[in-house]
Formats: sequence, structure tokens, C-alpha cells
Amino acid sequence: MNAIMSIKKEFSQRIMAGEKLYEFRKFVPFKAKRIFIYETSPTKRIVGSFEFEVIKDTPKNLWQRLGEHAGIDEGGFFEYYQGKSLGFALKIKNLREESINPYLELKDFQPPQSFTYTEEL
Repeated sequence: MNAIMSIKKEFSQRIMAGEKLYEFRKFVPFKAKRIFIYETSPTKRIVGSFEFEVIKDTPKNLWQRLGEHAGIDEGGFFEYYQGKSLGFALKIKNLREESINPYLELKDFQPPQSFTYTEEL
């Protein structure tokens, strides 16, 4: 099973360029083997995919350990985790470029709010 994860263009481009080595989330697709990056508007395509390792810790510790490769500024990072005592970092591994129009390739595709599981990819 894989997952499709919605990621804003600014961040997906940093992932694809190898600048952003971790994707930070409040919830993660533990059952997925590979995550497909759905780049949100205006692109609206799957642009890449990666395998991952989950790192679970407090937002403060995540930032101290991984912030250098977060691909986001410190203010935005802590704003995202505001009020949360736990966060997750997905360490990006085996990144691949993809070019998939999910509206044509996947039955009844709707962009996920955060992520969705799929067996079609």
C-alpha cells in the first residue's frame, strides 16, 4: 500500500531539489511503503515519490535535530505545531521523480487534505 500526500509547490520543489530532507506532519501514513507527492495548485500533479523513515518527537526536539534540513523557517515550523506536544518527521529516502496526472490515472481522484492511502500506484 502507498499513500498520496498533498504538499504545497514551494515545499515539493525543495524536496525534489534535495534541499528539504524531512517532511513534517502531525499525522503520518504508517501503513504506506511509498509516498507520492501531489503538488497542489497550480500544478495539481504527482511530481515525485519517496520511501521514508518515521521520526517521532516533540516539536522542539524535531527542530533542534532536523531544522537545518526542514525546508521551512523556524517561525513557520512552530506555528504549524502550535499546541501540539508531539510531531512526526518523515526522513525522505529513495526519492524518484514522477509525472502523473492523478485525475486521469486514478479512479475518482480527490486531492487529499493531508494524505490518503492508495493501492492504484
